[in-house]
Amino acid sequence: MILLLHAPLLNQGLLIGIFYLENNLTTSAFTDDRVEVLQLLSTQAAVSIANAKLYAEVRESQSKLTQFLEAVPVGITVHNPQGKVSYINQTGQRLLGQVFAASPTGEELVSSAQIYISGSDSLCSDQQLPTQRALKGENAIADNLEVRRNGKIVPLEMHSKPIFDHKNNIVYAITAFSDITARKQADKLIAEYNRTLEMQVADRTRELSEALQNLQTTQRELIQSEKMAALGQLVASVAHEINTPLGAIRSSVENLADFFNQNLAEVVDFFHNMSPERYSDLLRLLPKYQPQAIGFSNREKRQLKRDLVRQLSKFCGKS
Repeated sequence: MILLLHAPLLNQGLLIGIFYLENNLTTSAFTDDRVEVLQLLSTQAAVSIANAKLYAEVRESQSKLTQFLEAVPVGITVHNPQGKVSYINQTGQRLLGQVFAASPTGEELVSSAQIYISGSDSLCSDQQLPTQRALKGENAIADNLEVRRNGKIVPLEMHSKPIFDHKNNIVYAITAFSDITARKQADKLIAEYNRTLEMQVADRTRELSEALQNLQTTQRELIQSEKMAALGQLVASVAHEINTPLGAIRSSVENLADFFNQNLAEVVDFFHNMSPERYSDLLRLLPKYQPQAIGFSNREKRQLKRDLVRQLSKFCGKS
């Protein structure tokens, strides 16, 4: 005869398995006392199985998390509430230049990795690390840290963040840090380029200012030259207008001078031999040829002059 016993394995009301027993050696093998003991054992077994599953899941999650942290291209450190390093990935150890076997404190991490404040000759204190601020509940960033080893300087940028549990207590602080040498070099090149560009702009501005001043000076000289040219034309025009009547006056004066020089004696004799009646006629004739208030054109003046000469010739012929 075969005796069988089946019992469920329950944990918190959930079925996680079946308890199976078989006995073909004796009768009455599964008494009430034994069944009660088996039920107690099955309960403990269910708890153990559940814990084993949970432990396996936790180990698998930790393994996946570790793989993930090892795969990221930045250094990662995890600090417990006392500030000790609970975990550091391979990238972090490479950046810090150290392989940490135990769980170093913040001071030990700074001392062994030779972390300095940029531009300073003294080591960074653990209180200056952003991790300490994260353990106080802050999100912290620091980009003024650098690792010095073997004559080489590696500038670092660190980002720290607190990790809270379900009761809002800080249980860890995680810090991510990376080598920012390329960025520092780029910033330096940009700063040098900006300085060069500012100098070039200043030089170009000075050249443009000098060119503008030269242009303004040339413009003033051109304006002055045009003014002098216009003034010269005006003076030449005025001189021409003055010289024309002056030349006519001079010619007339010379003609009169030549006339009197040649005929003065004859004129005197003419007036001396003139009868009183002709002299009276001459006096009456002269007022008619005195300058009139109205103006005459040159053509009219020449015509009057010819008429006067003709009348005088006739008058002289009668005498």
